[in-house]
This record gives sequence, structure tokens and C-alpha cells, in this order.
Amino acid sequence: MARAYSDDLRRKLLEAHAAGKGTLRELAERFGVSVPWAWKVSAAHKRSGAMERAAQSRHGRPSRVDRAQVMALLKAKPDLVLCVFESSHILRARIDDYKFYVCHARLLSSGSCDAP
Repeated sequence: MARAYSDDLRRKLLEAHAAGKGTLRELAERFGVSVPWAWKVSAAHKRSGAMERAAQSRHGRPSRVDRAQVMALLKAKPDLVLCVFESSHILRARIDDYKFYVCHARLLSSGSCDAP
């Protein structure tokens, strides 16, 4: 996956544009970046006023699963299956979250994610 350009490069491009040292197209060529990237950075700067890149979440949205509740339930009844979780309405999350916690509980108890 490509890495983001540094804040230093963003700042230099924006400062050069503010100083009137060229159009965004000319500056993009001078700094070795794409013209759409220069437009995007300029638009973000106009919106927020910040020259630095906005902080972004790297891990998607936060889980809605209460980990402690799942682990307690699985410790009390380690043979629970997914349909029991779904019907109990204790958890309201994606299927991948369920699978992760069930697998995690099996790893803790037996050292394997395979079905018992």
C-alpha cells in the first residue's frame, strides 16, 4: 500500500502556492506529485485551515461488542454456538466480530480455533 506524503511536503506546496510561486499544476510538477493530489491538499487546506494531514483511524470503526460480556458468557458456557449468541440479543454486532471472539475463547481454552 502506498504511503502518505509527509506533512512537510504538504506545507511546502501550500506555502509556495500562497506565495504565488506558481499554479497548483506547476507546483505539482515541481514537487513531483500528481495534480489531483495538489488540488485535494489545497481544498482540504481551504476547508480546515490546517496544512497538516488530518488524523485518520487505521482500524475501521470501533467494535460494538462488549468483550468482557462475551468472554464471561463463553467461560460460563464454552460450547455456545453462534445461533445462541444471535438469539440471546446480548450482542448486536457483525458476524466477523462473533467469530473472532469465539475463536479467541477457544484458543484460550484449548489452544486451537478448530471447532470442538
